[in-house]
Amino acid sequence: MDQLRDPLLPHRSLRGPEEQGRLRGGVRVSARSPTTWEQYKDAAEFFTRDTDDDGETDLYGTDVKAAVETEWLATVSQAGEEHMVLDAETNEITIDDEAHKAALDYYVSLLPYAPSGAAQLDWAGSQNLFYQGQLAMMRFWGHAYRQTPDDSPVKDDIGVAPMIGGPGGVAGVPGAWYLSAPSTGKNPEAAKDFIQFAYEHNDLSADTSLGLVARKSAFESKAGTAGYENYPALVATLESPRSLPRPATENWQEIVDSALVPMLQKAVEPGADTSKLLEEAKGQIEAIVE
Repeated sequence: MDQLRDPLLPHRSLRGPEEQGRLRGGVRVSARSPTTWEQYKDAAEFFTRDTDDDGETDLYGTDVKAAVETEWLATVSQAGEEHMVLDAETNEITIDDEAHKAALDYYVSLLPYAPSGAAQLDWAGSQNLFYQGQLAMMRFWGHAYRQTPDDSPVKDDIGVAPMIGGPGGVAGVPGAWYLSAPSTGKNPEAAKDFIQFAYEHNDLSADTSLGLVARKSAFESKAGTAGYENYPALVATLESPRSLPRPATENWQEIVDSALVPMLQKAVEPGADTSKLLEEAKGQIEAIVE
């Protein structure tokens, strides 16, 4: 049973009066959250700045994570891809098609507005940069909002919005957590009773440290409750028809470790040929699934 759902969402630091009134080229920049690739990139460029006039960039508009693959996979679905990386039913590999290239090109186009070290940046590193106030925006799992440390300079200044959309529309990658009962268990009926209880009382999960639930009724039970302001964005992203799960293949983790992450780490290097990298990844995946 799907007990928790945790899609990727844009998180935004709302610190500083300049967000409401700073001008660029005589045009006032909106404080509304970006909804498209173009708006997100534009906002990332705008917020990348030297905040103390020492000649060094202190605030970055966003980050680029190349040590994990899921954020790029969401971008693939945003590009309109029906089968990220491969079709799990037929094993047809799609990673070298136009949608995957568009997603990779967009992903690396954010590098000028991100901290250095993208090749080694993972979820923990990104979360730390954001909580320290060094990132204006990050695309992260929905639980990050409720896990902000009390001593973070952005503790009370974070906004969460539905995931951004590309040519194919808004898309996240659901990070589902499941409850299951082993077929060889000694007390199968008790296990089934527990799973049924968890389903009927899914709202109790909202009060855990992650603050995540799976049922829409459980999300709605916290409507208007302080500390759960991220829930509407979670629901909106999960309900998008483009929010697709990762391929259900037994080879998935090997594909991630052997092909996807190495490809992303090469893609963030200066002068990377994204078409060639996708072709190479296809060959690696073919060797894994055959």
